[in-house]
Amino acid sequence: MGISIEIDSNPFRSDLNALINRYSKENGSHTPDWILGEYLERCLETFDAVTTMRDNWHRFVPRFAEPSFGEVSS
Repeated sequence: MGISIEIDSNPFRSDLNALINRYSKENGSHTPDWILGEYLERCLETFDAVTTMRDNWHRFVPRFAEPSFGEVSS
């Protein structure tokens, strides 16, 4: 099982990695900034997914959401 490292073309991740590096936030865990950047981006993606699941469970539609096909907007 090998580890593949790819060139990051994601501007958000590149900025996040640079921010982590600028403030030396990787020093505490001795983890490369690009690994921490990927971890934090995945945390945000997971948070988005679980809040959507929660809203669907409660049938909650945020005020800023676009109405779905067939829904009547107020």
